[in-house]
Amino acid sequence: MILRFPRNLPMKTILLIVAVPILMGGGNCPTPEPDRSFDSDGDGISNAVETNPANSHLGFDPQAPDENPSIAHGTPNNGTLEGGINLPDVGTGYIHFPLADPVDFDDWGTLALINLIEASGRCWIGDNTQPRMQSLDMSLQGGGDWSGHTSHQNGLDVDMRYLRTDDQEIGINIATDQAHYDQEATQRIIDCIIACGNVQGIFVDLANSRLEGAPVEHVNGHADHFHVRIYDPDGTDN
Repeated sequence: MILRFPRNLPMKTILLIVAVPILMGGGNCPTPEPDRSFDSDGDGISNAVETNPANSHLGFDPQAPDENPSIAHGTPNNGTLEGGINLPDVGTGYIHFPLADPVDFDDWGTLALINLIEASGRCWIGDNTQPRMQSLDMSLQGGGDWSGHTSHQNGLDVDMRYLRTDDQEIGINIATDQAHYDQEATQRIIDCIIACGNVQGIFVDLANSRLEGAPVEHVNGHADHFHVRIYDPDGTDN
């Protein structure tokens, strides 16, 4: 496409017209929080979260602003989660897999983490229909240590699946099955995650994933999933 401008249009105006769409594209989170299309009362807690039966004990009202009950205490490796919020199992652009764990056992987090997953799903699904972004283990309702997940203790961490070229919503080990690994699609999800939240780190199998981004780093043991960690939204670590 060729852009044509009036001859007398100032150069600064032309640069602005060209630059703004570029800056707004490429993995940006679709809308700033809150968005009344999914958050009727504008309190930063989505309608889906507020009406999720697993969160009924928190007394959310989707028609009136609610306080954020979640607080991350300590650190991901030595902490607890106060007022944990449950992620709905299915949302726009994402699905949560309990795997062998009981339903609503391991999908709790701070509001900041829940919002990141929901917003990243909306960002991802804007250009795609299948497969959905797939979240795995998060934290226990009250946080703390649990078998195999010493770094998921205070509601700031979530595991996610790499995407496959056959669009199946099943796991993949990218160290042993490169043929079915969709690097391009996984990178787009990574871009959405980075754009939609205050991300501290994304832990991957770097050599096999070939993923990029400022928070992306290699950590052993991440060939069959990648791990997203956000900063403590309160910045207190207490």
